[in-house]
Amino acid sequence: SSLNKTTTDQQRTIMVATTDSTTPLLVKKAEPMANGHSEVPPPAAVSPVAPVATKPAPAKHQDLQVDWPVAMSFFACAFLVGLGLTIGGMTDPIHAAEFFNIFNVGTPKWDPTLGIVFFSAVFSHSIIFYTLKSKFEHPLFASSFNIPCKKEIDHNLLVGSMMFGMGWAFSGFCPGPGLVAVMGLNEKTLIFAAFMLVGMAFCKTMQSRRQT
Repeated sequence: SSLNKTTTDQQRTIMVATTDSTTPLLVKKAEPMANGHSEVPPPAAVSPVAPVATKPAPAKHQDLQVDWPVAMSFFACAFLVGLGLTIGGMTDPIHAAEFFNIFNVGTPKWDPTLGIVFFSAVFSHSIIFYTLKSKFEHPLFASSFNIPCKKEIDHNLLVGSMMFGMGWAFSGFCPGPGLVAVMGLNEKTLIFAAFMLVGMAFCKTMQSRRQT
């Protein structure tokens, strides 16, 4: 029958494949029987081979793509803002400190410089922005005008505004003039800028944790 076949005098070696069918396993030779047939022993139990741990392929380094026209436009706008703050005297914290001293309002000691710079900036920005918006569908290096759409007054807005105003009054700096004044390498200005950046990073981290 197909199950029992006669063998030659030479004994055969039975090769049993492992579970992954890649490495053969050598087992016992077939023992000849008295009737001329060979008895094939059952295949030995083969334990599964544990997969070899491989290290993940290192991520390919992606070159930083810089949109130079956009970068240069940011540089030009930042330079213009810094120049205006410097000419307007906003890099000197004494102007902000004297402006926020409400007890000196109406006296010669009160310094209105900050208010004049603030309202002049809002006025010129409004004219330029809405004039350009009416003539162009989108900015030169953007797909649309980025106009804030949030209108509700929430807890974060109120608390953040109060903290911002207190810090501005105590130090005489807001973030923009503070960063511009860093170029003067004044010790107090450097300390202010460093702690301002730490506070921003801390608040950003806390907001990210709340969202997750």
